[in-house]
Amino acid sequence: MESNAEPEEETVNDPGKGESRSIEVRLSAIWWAAGVLVVAIAIGVGAYAYGKSTGEDLDAARTQGTEAGQRKGAARGAAQGYAAGFKKGREAGFERTYPKAYRKSYAEAFEEAGLEAPDSKDIKVSSP
Repeated sequence: MESNAEPEEETVNDPGKGESRSIEVRLSAIWWAAGVLVVAIAIGVGAYAYGKSTGEDLDAARTQGTEAGQRKGAARGAAQGYAAGFKKGREAGFERTYPKAYRKSYAEAFEEAGLEAPDSKDIKVSSP
């Protein structure tokens, strides 16, 4: 009986040929990785050298910025501190002087009306 099927080809495993190709691929990957590593190191060294050479400018800028910040902070603190201190001082002064001024004005109002003013300790001071 004849069949129309094609004869099967015999395959021979040649371990030497596959291993050689695998070694070439691994060596190629290693060379690429080494090249990338060398380029990265070169960029890093260059960036470090550039940064190191401009360090004086950085120090001058830092000093100038610190001084400007201190001036602005002192001015801002003085303005805010002054306003807060002024308010606190005014409140303290008002609390101390209001009762005396109230009693004086109360007595003067009686005198202007031609009436006898009550004794100052008898005048009740309302809260402002």
